[in-house]
Amino acid sequence: MSSGSRPPTPMTSRSGGTAEMTGPAAGAEVKGGRLLVEALRSEGVDTLFGMIGSHVTEVYDALPASGIRTIDVRHEQAAAYMADGYARATGRPGVAVVTAGPGALNTLTGVGTAFADSSPILVIAGQVPSDVLGLGKGAFHECPDQLGIFRSITGWSGRPKSVAEIPDAVHDAFAELRGGRPRPAYLEIPSDLLERTGVRTGAEPRPTPARRAADADVRRATALLARSVAPALWAGGGVLRSGASAELRVLAETLGAPVFMTCGGKGAIPADHPLAVDYWLPAEPARALLAASDLVLAVGSRFTSMATAGWTVPLPPLAQIDLDPAELGKNYPVGLGLLGDARTVLGQILEAAPAGGWGRRASRAGAVGRVRTAVEAEAGRRFPDALGLLAAIRSAAGREAIVVCDITTLGTLARRYFSVYEPRTFICPLGFGTLGSAYPLALGAKAGQPTRSVVAICGDGGFLFNAQELATAVQCGLDVVAVLVNDGGYGAIRDWQRRHAGGRFVGVDLHTPDFVGLARSFGAEAVRADTIESVGALLETALRARRPAVLEVPVTLEHPGFG
Repeated sequence: MSSGSRPPTPMTSRSGGTAEMTGPAAGAEVKGGRLLVEALRSEGVDTLFGMIGSHVTEVYDALPASGIRTIDVRHEQAAAYMADGYARATGRPGVAVVTAGPGALNTLTGVGTAFADSSPILVIAGQVPSDVLGLGKGAFHECPDQLGIFRSITGWSGRPKSVAEIPDAVHDAFAELRGGRPRPAYLEIPSDLLERTGVRTGAEPRPTPARRAADADVRRATALLARSVAPALWAGGGVLRSGASAELRVLAETLGAPVFMTCGGKGAIPADHPLAVDYWLPAEPARALLAASDLVLAVGSRFTSMATAGWTVPLPPLAQIDLDPAELGKNYPVGLGLLGDARTVLGQILEAAPAGGWGRRASRAGAVGRVRTAVEAEAGRRFPDALGLLAAIRSAAGREAIVVCDITTLGTLARRYFSVYEPRTFICPLGFGTLGSAYPLALGAKAGQPTRSVVAICGDGGFLFNAQELATAVQCGLDVVAVLVNDGGYGAIRDWQRRHAGGRFVGVDLHTPDFVGLARSFGAEAVRADTIESVGALLETALRARRPAVLEVPVTLEHPGFG
């Protein structure tokens, strides 16, 4: 029996099936490391991010025959970030494999980032041999209660007790990643179980049907929408994770309702759609548009502090769709909560259209257009340099490019003003506020979407958290371009100290390297922009080269304040 945090799911076959490794039939004796890799392959895993170590050598030994691509990182934290970037860009779980003890604990910040933003990643870690596990005898890489450390930031965690249980543990983890609110999963395996042989049991992936809302709740929701005069939709990250953009757009156009997108929901509908309201709520015109609504239907959103200006944004009467029952009404009271998968529930609402239609109301597209004009004019007045940079990045990269933002000044402005046109093409780890994550997140996104251009927006301070992954990018052919805004320190905190600490600058001014020389020393391309106006052409050139690259932009930008 697996010692997971939830009971194992009954073993049944998933419709459609997945690719399998060729090899011994069920009943044959194979090593635990191979059983693990076979189970991953049967779950559709095509890419693995990690670092080899003494406790997981058997896993790596089984990989060449599996067809799974390995991305060998330089630090385990980056492996978790890359798995997260892969998951966000593809919609499929990302997988990281690391060794026991320090290797496992090095992933914690990345796992915490995925937990905060509901991203489905699986971290597989080695563990000390079973005969010394938990005894505190000083085994190599021994960590007290390694499994327990991960429990608070994962939705599932487990450890098999025998070789035969390894495939079931993998399938249990994936069932949790796919079947409920996506949260990281953690699986650790004692090294002796990976080395021993066991019998292939024929265990298969679990079925994970999408959850439907109760029919009575769907009828109530359609009645509320039909009666509303000025409805609005609120799109969170759950729309993208569920693949619900088409259904959301149809409902918005049917109702003539504006779609307010959170940071995690950017791209739920195209930014230039007449009903699209970007992440503008700090702006008064957007607040006024929301306040003029008589009903808000929220889809896949937690109403976090950052999305609601510290929960100060007043909301009209609210109906909420969410896959996690704990989120319904948690931060704002709801008149109706619909428990289920976003795409499925929106489909139910559209199918349950009232016989008399959705009622008569004027489209609010004109009001949205006026808000857009006002917000963009004010932003252009306050942040001309930053908006010029963002416009250059969008123009050079194209509408389909994936852009990943760090928690930096330009990243803060990007989540408000950067136009996103497709789902899963904008990544910002706002839930955990994880500085230094953008570059490895972008590498993971590139591994998952190799035909798309991928740009990472970084600051000079944050980039150094994972600058060593330039080596990974070059070795693995991950042609991400990092746009590195260099203001010689932690500019966002420096701006806060200027505003609120009387200009006492403490801990924010940094000695930084020659970033162009640093990147070239790894074998990457690198160039420094002399002016903001030159960034677009330089970025176009870097993207066309299809090589890992750093584009340094020495400039100090005004920070808009946190939110």
